[in-house]
Amino acid sequence: MSKIIIHNDTDESDRFIVERVSNVIADGLVSGQPDKPQYCYVTSFTSRVDGSITRVVASRKGDTHTFKVFIEKPYP
Repeated sequence: MSKIIIHNDTDESDRFIVERVSNVIADGLVSGQPDKPQYCYVTSFTSRVDGSITRVVASRKGDTHTFKVFIEKPYP
């Protein structure tokens, strides 16, 4: 059994963050070495409202998958 850790480094709701991480998980284990696959290293989502970019950074250590989520605001 694996463990999932999510770090929300944004002001967004937990629901918003879990939806983004769920999208990454739905794509499956696509990166890394064949014997230690992991979720995509970096996945980006662009907002249609303000152009901000939500990034989900994934890493794996043993059976623990960690996701760090942050948002980059567009330049004015």
